Amino acid sequence: MGNFKKDTFITFNSNIALLFLFLIFSILLNRSLGPELKGIYTFYMTIPLLLSAFLSVGLESANVYFIGKRKIHPGKLISNSLIIYMAILLILIILSFILFFFKIFPHISGYTISKVLFFLSLFSTPLIMENNFLSTIVLGLQKYTLYNILKLISVLFLIIAVAICIFIFKRVSITTFFILWICSVIISISVYLFVLRGYLHFEKFDMDIFKETIRYSFKNYIANLSAFLIYRSDYFIISMFLAPKFLGFYSVATVISEKMWLIPSSIGTILYPRVSNTEKYHKETTIFSMKINFLIMLFIGTILGIIAKPIIELLYGKPFLPTANIILYLLPGIIFLSIAKMLTADLNGQGHPEFSAIYSFIGFSFNLLLNLLLIPKYGIIGAAIATSISYIYISIMILFSYKNLINCKWTDFFINSNDIKKLYDIIKR
Repeated sequence: MGNFKKDTFITFNSNIALLFLFLIFSILLNRSLGPELKGIYTFYMTIPLLLSAFLSVGLESANVYFIGKRKIHPGKLISNSLIIYMAILLILIILSFILFFFKIFPHISGYTISKVLFFLSLFSTPLIMENNFLSTIVLGLQKYTLYNILKLISVLFLIIAVAICIFIFKRVSITTFFILWICSVIISISVYLFVLRGYLHFEKFDMDIFKETIRYSFKNYIANLSAFLIYRSDYFIISMFLAPKFLGFYSVATVISEKMWLIPSSIGTILYPRVSNTEKYHKETTIFSMKINFLIMLFIGTILGIIAKPIIELLYGKPFLPTANIILYLLPGIIFLSIAKMLTADLNGQGHPEFSAIYSFIGFSFNLLLNLLLIPKYGIIGAAIATSISYIYISIMILFSYKNLINCKWTDFFINSNDIKKLYDIIKR
């Protein structure tokens, strides 16, 4: 447990540093663009994120599992990934030229489709996929300090580049932000490849390894894709019914609220490969961590709800004040989903990704229906309500499945005197 606490502490501190850097970037971005342009920027940024979630087929999750179990050499996984993502890049480039040549572009109310931004969205998709893939190789090798440092490098570059552009040109366009972000991803990939150079063995495509990773990762893939659609499908629905500025408000609210997940993510990042890598499973560690995490999330969520309005005005200015009300409706779901995030990391580490796959898919379908019903009537507040309800539903279902799998009592999930004593001992050390 000592190493677990140490690794979690390092990862948590790194995530706090990452949060601080993201905060600086969001201030530069939101104050430069304003609500309307921020909404347009969010729309185009969501396209490559959606495509990468759809096209990845869950290979990233397989990395942590197979490397943790020492079943596949990291070099073979990297070699396969480079071939796959180069092929995807080629296909997307051909697709973009077809769209440009035949002038096939979707029409979305309030949005003028930019060919440049659309092409950049397609071009960045395989870059995002490769970056995510390489990061899970490092994570599977349990190089946590290195993993955290590499996450910080690309964000730091992005902030410095944006700050220089603002200093020179006073304002930064959506296209400039997009190009700088792509550059940061390329830098991140380059650093990952340099760090992993000892594992690089460029070989021909290994179909057997590809099939094995697909067999494991498919359930995870459905879960991750459904989870992404739950997180971001409302962006597209808002784009269909409302003006860009409302997407600008909503995107800021979701990003601020979701940063609270750094706490369960810090623990889950360590928990998943550790459970994958050991024959002796400590369910007490997961349950204790989940309970303490929920208390911390509840406390932070309460504070955020109280100070949301003055903080948003201070950081982003009065134009973004409507964001504060959206945060209040998102917080219940954000807090509850932290339970699901921790338990899912544990279940995946035990080789049971099917639970999160099933409930995430059902949750996405439920969320989509609620969004279509509530957004036309209640606007972005309706989207926030739909999201919270969906998150709470998923968390309850995951909790039920986890309890049945490990055969524990409901009382085990509630804080007791032993938990308080254990927490006190940890803090005292």
